[in-house]
Amino acid sequence: MKIAVTKIVLHFDESFSLKDKRKLKNSLIDKVKVRFNVAISEVDTMDDIKTLTLGVSVVSNSEHHSMKMLNNVITFIEHMTPSSIIQVESDVIYFSD
Repeated sequence: MKIAVTKIVLHFDESFSLKDKRKLKNSLIDKVKVRFNVAISEVDTMDDIKTLTLGVSVVSNSEHHSMKMLNNVITFIEHMTPSSIIQVESDVIYFSD
């Protein structure tokens, strides 16, 4: 079993309050969940109104498949939000039977 995880840090210029950020975050998370069936959540920078840090994970039998899904999620986020991605970190965790 392989678990691919990524941390995506986004910068929102149009967010002027935590309420604005929450609205943008919830919309983005819902769209990603529906489209890709991945686990996604805000994992850091919760009190920063301009920065959103998301954690995304995929469980698969194939490292290639899980990394491809994460890359598709990153591309989707790039095209669906008016934000800019300022950092992406990815890794694969291996579990044996």
